[in-house]
Amino acid sequence: IGVQPAVSVPDLSKADLAVYPNPAESNVTIRLKDADFNGVNVQLINSLGQLVASRPMNMPQLQLDLTGLAQGLYSLVLTKDDQRISTPLMVK
Repeated sequence: IGVQPAVSVPDLSKADLAVYPNPAESNVTIRLKDADFNGVNVQLINSLGQLVASRPMNMPQLQLDLTGLAQGLYSLVLTKDDQRISTPLMVK
């Protein structure tokens, strides 16, 4: 007989991630649903693999300022412990 936990928090890889607008100009909204956002770090990485922004995600929704970034394709990476999810972000 297996025992299932009464309450489970979905891991980061199964979270509902929304990034909008995409393409973005001055800022982007990152919304993380169905996951424990405490301890999640948001990183923005340019096409050269350089880290251009990093912020902790202290609530289910975060606005990231893109002012001053060059136009192009970036990777938006969310990490927590050994979990990682990534999505492309176009900056215009």
